[in-house]
Amino acid sequence: TSGDPTELVKKYEDVKKAPTVTKDDFKHLPKTERGTALRRALRKDKRARQAEREKLREALGDAAPAKEVPKTIESTREYDVTMVQDDDEETTWKFCFELQKCIPNAEIFSRKGVPLKKVVKQSISRSYTDLIVVHEDQKKPNGIIFCHLPEGPTAYFKINSLRFTKDIPRAGESSSHYPEIILNNFNTRLGHTYEFKKEGEKAALKELGPRFTLRLKWLQKGTFDTKWGEFEWVLKRHEMETSRRRQRFAWGEDALGPHVPVGGKMGNQENPELHTWDGEYRGTPSKGDKLIPDFFYRTPTMGTTYIDRCVTYFISALLCGWVTYHMYYHSGHLFGHFYMPYLYEFSDEELGIPPDDAPDPEYWGNHGKKYGTYR
Repeated sequence: TSGDPTELVKKYEDVKKAPTVTKDDFKHLPKTERGTALRRALRKDKRARQAEREKLREALGDAAPAKEVPKTIESTREYDVTMVQDDDEETTWKFCFELQKCIPNAEIFSRKGVPLKKVVKQSISRSYTDLIVVHEDQKKPNGIIFCHLPEGPTAYFKINSLRFTKDIPRAGESSSHYPEIILNNFNTRLGHTYEFKKEGEKAALKELGPRFTLRLKWLQKGTFDTKWGEFEWVLKRHEMETSRRRQRFAWGEDALGPHVPVGGKMGNQENPELHTWDGEYRGTPSKGDKLIPDFFYRTPTMGTTYIDRCVTYFISALLCGWVTYHMYYHSGHLFGHFYMPYLYEFSDEELGIPPDDAPDPEYWGNHGKKYGTYR
């Protein structure tokens, strides 16, 4: 097909708007066949118009109108400027790698859902001195369990204000030197890297990172054991955090452990801070608790309620009536024919009576009403 491009474009638009078949064209058919015939004709007409438009597009070449985009949920939705970072799912691993730079001879392993008690046993068997478990929430680190091997203690810290090395302005690169741990006089600058400038004798401090705050939540005696372990200290917020300026540590009777009710529970028991489960809590023997057994053997509740007794009495009455009725009227069937047979099972001779056609009118025959055998 060749011609003026303007006419071809106009023809292209006319082909798109060309009338198609309607249901009135199939009134001559039975009702059960009209729908199928209409759909078949519409598909045929659609393919014919598509083929004609393709020929017109080939004739127009680059001047052909742009193809229409179908309206879908994806194409009609509002534009969202939300951006997802490339490393949004690697925050915990990144934190582990930065911790590895701070701790000499540290190794990183993926837990892969292994129970923490089993991890402790494996670490002891491989002669590790300490175990650090990083917990995450929504792919972000939120807590650390520090367990000293092989005999403890175990501490749980909450992570706050985490900033990685690349997020710290003018941060330096860590070296292979052993780090210095400061446990008192926290305002000292021991452990910082000193940067000497060339033009003079002045020195500047440079932070290496990562930067975060650890807050102790509880301290446990021995290795990790939430079922039988003994807590030496536990943070009780509503009792201890009465003032932000006051730091209080509880020991002895004030640090008996978390408020965990003694007794069996239903369902899986999960510690929201540890995100782990180590069986049901059944008491602490070291505190004098008597262990709650797995099962309670007791009398079943069947037959102890009022409705149960009513149903039982009703069924018992029905059975008793059925037995009494059949014992009175059908005892022969119950105990056997040999024990109490029916009379119709015997002949007249066995019963010792004359037959019905006996000639003796005095005994058996048609008598008057006065004899009582009137028929």
